[in-house]
Amino acid sequence: MSEAAQEVAQYDGALLEQAAEYGKHHGLSNADWGRELGFDGTLVSRYFNRKLDSVEHIQDSLRAFFATHERDTADAHFAWTEPAQAIQYACTAAVRDRAIVPVIARGGMGKTVAVRRYLDQEGRRGKLRYAFVKLIHRMTAREMCEALLLATGSAMHKANRYQMLEEIVRRMKSRHLMVVDDVTHLNPRVNPTALHDLWYIHDRASCGMVLIGVRTLMNRLLEATGALGEELEQFQSRLARSPVIADKLSARDVERVAKAYAPEIDEASLAVIKSQARTPRNIQHLLRYALRDLRPANKNVPMEQLLKKADLEICGVRAA
Repeated sequence: MSEAAQEVAQYDGALLEQAAEYGKHHGLSNADWGRELGFDGTLVSRYFNRKLDSVEHIQDSLRAFFATHERDTADAHFAWTEPAQAIQYACTAAVRDRAIVPVIARGGMGKTVAVRRYLDQEGRRGKLRYAFVKLIHRMTAREMCEALLLATGSAMHKANRYQMLEEIVRRMKSRHLMVVDDVTHLNPRVNPTALHDLWYIHDRASCGMVLIGVRTLMNRLLEATGALGEELEQFQSRLARSPVIADKLSARDVERVAKAYAPEIDEASLAVIKSQARTPRNIQHLLRYALRDLRPANKNVPMEQLLKKADLEICGVRAA
């Protein structure tokens, strides 16, 4: 890569070093990094060798990984809740039927964790070739195409959107599944073009596709009427009839999540958690704060009291 290209790429040296050390410590190959970040292993290799002309997307993914990997990729703390199983079913159905399957999931329900777990398991077994992309707020159609290209191991910085779409289609023809997380960041009222691009990719590549989003915003895609409904009619006609619902946590699920994080938890403490249960993320935050931050200075205090104190303090921080 030329010196000019290196200047444009703007490599984050500290982030690159952190990733190299983490990968060495955990024995991650470039292919493993690719599965964790949602990129092709070849593209990851080019990044680590400073041979990429554009590194913005992959570095954003790395920063997100280091900010959330304790929650998102810790196998020891993962629990197959009903929402997680629903998301796994959506992926399986999309691959089997080559369909577009929408998934409705609340924030914090562990949707990204479940998707990555499923993709990682199937990918390691050699049974599944996939592309995973997590969208960001107010993403344009072109920005989405750039992210999808990177997820399939390519980059076309000077190409127009149509050229990008054709390259995405070409690469997805050899893959079974595309998972688009936080698809509701594509606001159909502002920019329906990106949604049309998704069904175009699905039609041309004949791959399965899973679209994950929160209920309120997903309804804009699934139940749009009037002029917007007419605009999205072609897109809606390609969706599976019933979206997979993954936004409710049962009492049994609460227990599964709590015991996955703290196997020694007692019944009294479980009762406290069930009374405060919201999402898997909330449960893990509550337990982490009680065990890591409060326990050292309160070794003789019962766990249930620590959990009540943790809940009060966490709620106090939110209110502030």
